[in-house]
Amino acid sequence: MKILIVIILATLIYPFQLFSQYFLGEITKKSFLIIALNENQFDFVSLEKGTLVILNDQKPVNGYFTCYDIESEKLGIIDSKNVKVHKEIIKQENSQIQSQSYSQYYEPRIHIFNNTSIKLKLQIGGNKYEFKPKERKTIILQPKDYHYIASGTNVESCFGTESFKSNYEYQWEFYIMTKYR
Repeated sequence: MKILIVIILATLIYPFQLFSQYFLGEITKKSFLIIALNENQFDFVSLEKGTLVILNDQKPVNGYFTCYDIESEKLGIIDSKNVKVHKEIIKQENSQIQSQSYSQYYEPRIHIFNNTSIKLKLQIGGNKYEFKPKERKTIILQPKDYHYIASGTNVESCFGTESFKSNYEYQWEFYIMTKYR
């Protein structure tokens, strides 16, 4: 139990935003994210199988990963037995929205285009979306900042934060950039 408390306290002392590398994790069976409120109090967030999370490392420390859950916007630790580590993911520092325009609707409308030849998974605002290649969808959200994860097979996944304001429509296109080494 002392090791668990040390790990949890470390997540409070070293905020997730300071890590230099991030990895995509997928919950393999229903699990609980353990969040330290203080030395003696903990909170738990239930994570369903298939939920995508952001990990600070590929290897667990004492059997636990430091983990950020996009849906709950909580940072904590999770038992490594319940997480499949995928690939390194890129944190998008700048907005990925291509354009925005004024709208008559209060709720922001986000027109998303998967301009790739692969299936895209997008997790945003507590919702999970899948896009077939070249598919377009419009989603409606409440105005606020949202954390997201976008992933696909054999491509670098990315995550970041986007701000959606009331009375605006947004164009968001996902595409693959080729890097030559």
